Amino acid sequence: MYDVTARRDGQHPDGEPVNAGKSASVAAKAAVIDAAQARPLTWKTIVMRALAVAVAGAALYLVLPKLIAVLGAWPRLSTLNPVWFTVCLAAELVSFTCNFALQRLALRTKDWFPVVTAGLLATRSPACPAAARRAPPSSSGCSPPRGSTPTPRSAA
Repeated sequence: MYDVTARRDGQHPDGEPVNAGKSASVAAKAAVIDAAQARPLTWKTIVMRALAVAVAGAALYLVLPKLIAVLGAWPRLSTLNPVWFTVCLAAELVSFTCNFALQRLALRTKDWFPVVTAGLLATRSPACPAAARRAPPSSSGCSPPRGSTPTPRSAA
């Protein structure tokens, strides 16, 4: 366990530990931050982060003129008829529903909850497919299609 009193600057002038009145989770987060600050960054980490910033900057440089044009057209939305906005939202809702219904048919399950939550999670997390492959088959509530043979899972 991390001891905040062992640090030279881990105490207030009156001798009380810095994290004395805080919950354990806050102290644990402080310990993680202190441990991360104690490790110096490697060259590989610095190069990868600089490359990510450069790619983001180049993408922003290329997209920014179009983004400004779109944001410049924002006042035109006030002339949009609310009926068409409602039709647009309804069409999007029908699109999601049809997508999840198709996935439900492919999985041969009657349950909506695991299909919808997996679909919504997959749109938010690029790591979801790998996590879904590692999960046991019974955890999603979906059974494999009849007649299919289980495939060997790789140790991830």
